[in-house]
Amino acid sequence: MPTSYLAFDYGTKRTGLAVGNDLLCTTQPLPAIATSLLRDADGKLVLSTIRKIVKTWEIQHLIFGAPLDSQAQETDLSKRIKRFGHQLGNALALPVDFADERYSSSEADRLLRDNQPGGRKFTAKKIALRDSVAAQLILEAYFSEIKRN
Repeated sequence: MPTSYLAFDYGTKRTGLAVGNDLLCTTQPLPAIATSLLRDADGKLVLSTIRKIVKTWEIQHLIFGAPLDSQAQETDLSKRIKRFGHQLGNALALPVDFADERYSSSEADRLLRDNQPGGRKFTAKKIALRDSVAAQLILEAYFSEIKRN
């Protein structure tokens, strides 16, 4: 029985999302959401949006991209993401894993730029898509890692 995953590329303004399963290691981006839909102004978890996604896609596992520095050490941002990931996993009663996402956003930019007609700037829609493509790349990297082990 395949396990369904939800991946996060957590950002200060937007959070990219992607879903996939470990049987075929397929992934697909979902629309990015405003990070404010995950935490309120007081820093408390807001679960309504994520619960809908978890229910719709029958999610069984959460994956968060946590950026490491150039020496593969945790950063302040990766520590914050790990705290958030554990809080969300506990609130939803789902297991959580973390994956290095140092280059996911730049790789997502490259993929989108390669598919962008010459000379046109990124639109707001493409910028939002970048975050979800980054989440998709995080999930693909996670699947590659678990297949190796």
